[in-house]
Amino acid sequence: MANTTGVIKLLERLIGQSSLKSKGNYAFRCPFCHHAKKKLEIHPELQHWNCWTCGTKGKSLFTLLKRLNAKKYFYTELQDLVPKGKRQFSFPQGTTPDKICKLPDEYIPLWKPESQDFYWKRCIEYLRGRGISKQDILKYRIGYATDGKYKDMIIFPNFNKLGQLTYFTTRTFSNRNSIKFVNPPFSRDVVGFELQLNWDLPIVLVESALDAMVVRRNSSPLYGTTLPKSLKEQILENKVQDLYLALDPDALRKSIKYAEYFMGFGINVYFVEIPQNTDPNKLGHTKMWELIKSAECMTDNKLFEYKIQDLIA
Repeated sequence: MANTTGVIKLLERLIGQSSLKSKGNYAFRCPFCHHAKKKLEIHPELQHWNCWTCGTKGKSLFTLLKRLNAKKYFYTELQDLVPKGKRQFSFPQGTTPDKICKLPDEYIPLWKPESQDFYWKRCIEYLRGRGISKQDILKYRIGYATDGKYKDMIIFPNFNKLGQLTYFTTRTFSNRNSIKFVNPPFSRDVVGFELQLNWDLPIVLVESALDAMVVRRNSSPLYGTTLPKSLKEQILENKVQDLYLALDPDALRKSIKYAEYFMGFGINVYFVEIPQNTDPNKLGHTKMWELIKSAECMTDNKLFEYKIQDLIA
């Protein structure tokens, strides 16, 4: 059996005081969503842990230590407190992910003068038509490929706050290519354009890299419509006060879900009304900021109206 007292004392040194609950569970304040109440429940014997608010969970306390970026000696202490069958773990190797994200070998920087060939001109024309300037190309380190898996694709890298590549997305610039994009074999659980974000200012959430580039100021792409856990955690940890949801109209249900979640933490949430059959990139920078500035702060009553609208649609 696990040394319950020892395990709880170790965890309390990491995440604060606990409260004994039913069925052998101990409740802590969640270090991931920072809810005001103790929503993270941990069973020291089974090693199961789960936050009832943000849904972060696991079946090993070593996994929890890894998520908390705990020092190596915490692993050693925990190893002595749990049964041998529960000691299967490996020490974390810094913050580097198991599968390191890297740009394709065929990646060519668009901002370098020596790359100005026929394909370069086609990329520049495509991006200019999408409202992307040469300054944006340099700012976001946009590139392209003329061979390989990403042939005839523009490549949009994503960097974290340390300047490390965490993901990239693509978009074809050629009419002859029937495939519009190719997703890389890496997790989308990243903070979109984290390197360019200022958490002290309002954050604008959009779906794609091109959408975020058109908004320009403090916009983070979800790379789809699913809110990454990493982004959710950063919004809460950095105590963002104002959040603008500018997802496409067909993602209304998810927008409602995200608004409800963040409003529960006292964050001011605004719905940016994107017209049907369009998106931020098609609307352009000027029109998008007109919509952002005119967006009203969401209330419980307005959120209910959106829910009714979603049911009728």
